[in-house]
Amino acid sequence: MTTPRWWPAARMAALAGGVLAVLLVMTAYGGTASPGPLFVLGVGALAALLVVFGLAVWWLYFSPLPAAPARATLSADALQGLAILVVLAGLLFCTGAFWDEIWHRLYGVVLVLNDFWWRPHILMYGSMALMALFAVGGLLVVLRGYGGLREKFRAAPSVGLLGLTSAYLALAAPSDELWHRLYGLDITAWSLPHLMFGLGTALVMLAAASLQASLLPKTSWRGPGGLRLGEVLILILYMVAALFIMQVVITEWEVFRPVTGFGPERDAFTQAFWDRPEWMYPAALIAIAVFLGQLAVCTLRRAGVATLLALLVLGFRAGMLSFFDLSGSPMRQPIVSQLLILAPAVAIDAWYALRLRQAESAATLIGGSLAGAAAFVLISLPLLPQFLSYPRVNAETVPAMVGWGLLLALWSGWLGARLGGWVGGREGLAGPAAVNPRVAWLGAGALGAFVAFALFFILTAAPPA
Repeated sequence: MTTPRWWPAARMAALAGGVLAVLLVMTAYGGTASPGPLFVLGVGALAALLVVFGLAVWWLYFSPLPAAPARATLSADALQGLAILVVLAGLLFCTGAFWDEIWHRLYGVVLVLNDFWWRPHILMYGSMALMALFAVGGLLVVLRGYGGLREKFRAAPSVGLLGLTSAYLALAAPSDELWHRLYGLDITAWSLPHLMFGLGTALVMLAAASLQASLLPKTSWRGPGGLRLGEVLILILYMVAALFIMQVVITEWEVFRPVTGFGPERDAFTQAFWDRPEWMYPAALIAIAVFLGQLAVCTLRRAGVATLLALLVLGFRAGMLSFFDLSGSPMRQPIVSQLLILAPAVAIDAWYALRLRQAESAATLIGGSLAGAAAFVLISLPLLPQFLSYPRVNAETVPAMVGWGLLLALWSGWLGARLGGWVGGREGLAGPAAVNPRVAWLGAGALGAFVAFALFFILTAAPPA
């Protein structure tokens, strides 16, 4: 049966529409202290930015074009170096985002209007600028290729997509400060600029993972043995995306304390938090866990890497907690969600390990998603009251938690598997993958420089007055 010519465009439009709908629903549940036409205008402007980005991707990569032979424009060593630099910039971004969360919780949110460019924000936005700079460097080489603009992008799709996603993130970045100026004390993680950051970060990491995957040889489905350095880099890229997405989507339930008598902004956001259905927290965790598990497994075509990714997420968060030494602080900075996604990851790996010969079947995809959701319901959900007093887990709330969790698991699992198949499906190398020793040493040197800079920048920072 022939696929209609309009089907790829319709599928992409449906996917983009679904993502946009989720962002708008979360924005509504995030609340605002300044509702009205100006707020609607701001939401519309940021939504339009996302639509324009989607149209640009469609035109550059999916619009009809006479077939032309692809020409390599960057060497494997240059691509590997670019991927390593994006990994390092992503780690800086995660560190800055965690630091920003800590200072907001310790010193309040009023200071963000008086000193938006405090050091955590400088580290975050500086790392975004680095990602964009690295991507632009590769993009300039791509634009020197043959043919028209679309031919040039399709000759080096991963580099072009990395440039596009970095540009999207750079364009979305100024909206955060402007949002604060226009709409007041934006103390919710679910403000639209934060959600756009989360989406933009995930897109950049996916593009970089696609670039890295193009440097790996094609292999059959297998277990976790013999993991390559390039595969570990892909998992680190996914870890960066997962950490920031979880920080934006989940953190408010884990650190939220209702505060009244702090102006209309504080009251508005407190009310918006309590308006969220109680099933939303566990259902969101199920969706994130299943998405990440399917993404990792289907990208690397390995059973076992979903658990490894979950452990990387947990380890980085725990390491940051230890580094910033919050033991004597009155602020809670738990690792609840990072612990609760472990059981679904193990279940997804176990399911794929049993079905390696049928790993790409629809039954395996659906079964893996349901296995992850079931593991959360049977193992993680009963543990939730041990960590958090809200949301409640009882006979009244559990049915909705399970129902919505299963539904979102099927959707997020499908999305993760499709994206993972696309990332891992890039045209790989014909022979064994080997990182050039010179590139490896340069990467190690860059890592040392990044770590030294981050330590100096954090340790010499004065807390806000």
